[in-house]
Amino acid sequence: MIDRLKCRLIVPAVLTLTGCPAGPVPLAGWERSVPEVGSRNVCCGINPTIVEKTYEHRYDLVFSPDGGRKDVTLKTHFEYVLLRPGQPPRKLPFLTTTTRNNDDGRFTALYPVDDDRLWAGYGLAPDASERDGGARSDSWHYVVKVFTADGIVHEAELEVLKTDNRIDVDWSVPAFRFHHRNGMALYHLRTGKVTMVAPTAG
Repeated sequence: MIDRLKCRLIVPAVLTLTGCPAGPVPLAGWERSVPEVGSRNVCCGINPTIVEKTYEHRYDLVFSPDGGRKDVTLKTHFEYVLLRPGQPPRKLPFLTTTTRNNDDGRFTALYPVDDDRLWAGYGLAPDASERDGGARSDSWHYVVKVFTADGIVHEAELEVLKTDNRIDVDWSVPAFRFHHRNGMALYHLRTGKVTMVAPTAG
């Protein structure tokens, strides 16, 4: 049996993922490294540029369903940096997300709303694969964030139908246009309000 106190001492980060020692898949070990494994420009040309950096949290496990293992990636986090010509890089810590699935929690698309003063983006929620991956779910959960260099202006979670999970930009509003189970909807980028465009009949 795993000693509860020892488990709490050596794996505080793992506890947030799986629970210890309770839970269907108990783990015990420690974090060995958090290397940067990739970066990409997510917005918006060269002046300015927002860069996404990907970090993997790697662990040495002394206990798991597969026995002891070394250098196992259990989660990933994404950080964002604003680059302006002639200025030092500026981290945007309020955009940092952590996930267990590399396709979740990161921006799918990011756009400038007011030149270099306001941005809006969306991506799958950090736990979307766990919540929505099954056949019983008809929607994906997306997170929308509207922000300046100083912080979040507003954000929301949207349910977007799997049968048409496109999110388009309607710059005449401006808004993100998406398919909700109740019909076509708009997420207004300046106010954060959601309004219906074409409710589903019946």
